[in-house]
This record gives sequence, C-alpha cells and structure tokens, in this order.
Amino acid sequence: MENRELTQTFTFDEIYETTYNELKMFVMRKCSNIADVGDVLQETYMEIHQIIQRKGENYIKDPRAICYRICKQKLSKYYHFSAKLKNMLDYSGGGEIEKEMDLYCLEDVVSDNDSIEIAKKHLAKKSPNIQKCFYLFYIEEQSIADIAEILSLTQSDIKNKLYRTIKELRNIL
Repeated sequence: MENRELTQTFTFDEIYETTYNELKMFVMRKCSNIADVGDVLQETYMEIHQIIQRKGENYIKDPRAICYRICKQKLSKYYHFSAKLKNMLDYSGGGEIEKEMDLYCLEDVVSDNDSIEIAKKHLAKKSPNIQKCFYLFYIEEQSIADIAEILSLTQSDIKNKLYRTIKELRNIL
C-alpha cells in the first residue's frame, strides 16, 4: 500500500466554531479588565481570517495552536499599549436571568441613566474577578456553574461576589 500524507484543511468558520469557547475562557482568565476580553478575541480572529486569506486554508495545520499563539501575542500587545487606560463596563444590556438569581437582579437596583452611570463607576473600582462575574452573568447570561468553571472559582464564591456587590449598589443608589 502506498503511504500518503493526509492534509486537512480548516475554514475560518470551522476554526472559530471549534476554538471560540475555549479561547474565550483563556482570555477571561488572562485579562485584568473585563472590557478587554471582546477586543482581544476580535483581534485574534481577525488575524486568523487574514492569514487564511493570504496563505490559504491549507496553511493552518493545528487551529488550536495558532489561535493560542496569536491570542497570546494580542494579549501581550494589548496590555503593553492599553494597560493604563481605564475602561468602564457597559451594563446597559440585559436579558433573561436565572430564576434562582432574583436576589441579584440588577434591573431592580439600576433603573435610570443616572443610576447606570453610578453603577458603572462603582463596578469599575471593583476587582477584575467581580467585574468578570458581572460581565459573564449579566451580559453573557452565563450560569453560576459556568462562571465558576471559567474563572476557576467555586459557585459559592461567584454568588457571594454578585450578592455583595448588588447589596453595595442598593446602598449607594
């Protein structure tokens, strides 16, 4: 029998679909500011798309490896240039929240534009982990269990961070 080397090609869509969730968790752990996560991911996948356009689908042999390599470069570059910038979280989004989490309902506390601005400023002063919890829970609509896994914390830690911060917001608003 003839030995032939099989080469597999990967489209951008296939690379994105198979790597996005894992890469997002990686970036969440590495970013010190939650507002940076989307930018780093976007820049990573834009570069992968450009590589595929320039060099063709056959160029990428290991999609996971190239995604991580480019992502690490973007993280390094991004923090080199923007480490001193203060980005505020945008919590104007919303959506359905788990029924068990009625206690943490942000909409009950933040009801108008002035309250939103005060809440943003308060949350911007919080630790990166608290900001990440809020982002994942209220913007990404992740479950407590998923957030705990992403941030390598216990579910109890996540609930406490959300509860305490909502309680603080209630007191200042």
